[in-house]
Amino acid sequence: MPVTDLVKWWEKRRWIYNLVLLGSLSLLISYHIPFRVYVFYFVLANVLYTGGWAIEVLLLTFFRNYRNFFGRFRPWLFIFGCVLTLLFFIYAAWVSYRWQMENF
Repeated sequence: MPVTDLVKWWEKRRWIYNLVLLGSLSLLISYHIPFRVYVFYFVLANVLYTGGWAIEVLLLTFFRNYRNFFGRFRPWLFIFGCVLTLLFFIYAAWVSYRWQMENF
């Protein structure tokens, strides 16, 4: 698979990732966190998403014999990334809640 097809595969699914991200960010809304924190989390998560396909491009560059291997696991890596993002923001919501309870 050419690099452009690989990037297209990931970018076609970015909207799903952003929906998961918006859903998980909605957990933070009830904790009265400033809007700039939401923007920071959203931008950071999208940079990390881009890092996912960038790492795959690097791996395919160095391990050309494993092209089929990476292709088979790409959907699972996408799902894993979405779940990991959701868990991260659930944890961030919990930390924010604990911090507010201790400081206010």
